[in-house]
Amino acid sequence: MGAIYDRCKLQVKGIEEAYDQLMQEIDRYELALAELSAEDEELKIAVGMQRNGVARFRETLEGEALDNLIRFSDRVIRIKHWEDGRFV
Repeated sequence: MGAIYDRCKLQVKGIEEAYDQLMQEIDRYELALAELSAEDEELKIAVGMQRNGVARFRETLEGEALDNLIRFSDRVIRIKHWEDGRFV
């Protein structure tokens, strides 16, 4: 049974790392948008729309996606407890 926990733990770890990398890339993208809007007045509207879209995407990631990741992690912990005989 330990193989199930180990496999799930690796998957959760991979998802957490991918989530962290995605959030870092969003930060970089927001920075690039800020620099672009500061440089070119004509692009302000397009950049503003992009910033709004990115903000909504971030809200989704920090809300629903993070909640789902936490639930998934919790389930993996429950598997470990079940394998250890703490919950039957």
